[in-house]
Amino acid sequence: MGSKMLLVTVLLVGIASQSYATRSLEGNHLAEQKYGGGGYGGGGGYTPTPTPSTPSHSGSCDYWKGHPEKIIDCIGSLGSILGSLGEVCHAFFGSKIHTLQDALCNTRTDCYGDLLREGAAAYINAIAAKKEKFAYTAYQVKECVAVGLTSEFAAAAQAAMLKKANYACHY
Repeated sequence: MGSKMLLVTVLLVGIASQSYATRSLEGNHLAEQKYGGGGYGGGGGYTPTPTPSTPSHSGSCDYWKGHPEKIIDCIGSLGSILGSLGEVCHAFFGSKIHTLQDALCNTRTDCYGDLLREGAAAYINAIAAKKEKFAYTAYQVKECVAVGLTSEFAAAAQAAMLKKANYACHY
């Protein structure tokens, strides 16, 4: 009875906060930077010498799934589903999924499997991107996953939104 009450509460909170949890990433775009002239008689400007940069990766599910040691570096462990994504998520997916690593490696092919994978990656990105900008806080990711568990349509929409944020996140 207690978990049904919790699920009803999450549904009501999710519906009320759905517009809050569906932020867009319109501001996350790459802009081309041009240097110098190009105008009439301009001489064409200059091209800056490229500086070496450290290898970059996106915060995708595949990246985190393939680097469990990085999850441990960020969170201190592989992260429990109960502590990371909440009791409702833990109850929904059952006892087979214990850690964020389990969530990333889940083999469900439906929208709920996508939501679990993208939600786990987004939660890690929210923790890992302390100085870098990530579209959501850990709390917002937890809310997005809870809202996504309300229906298949919501799961697909939230999974797509989190996937977009994960791929936009680079380290």
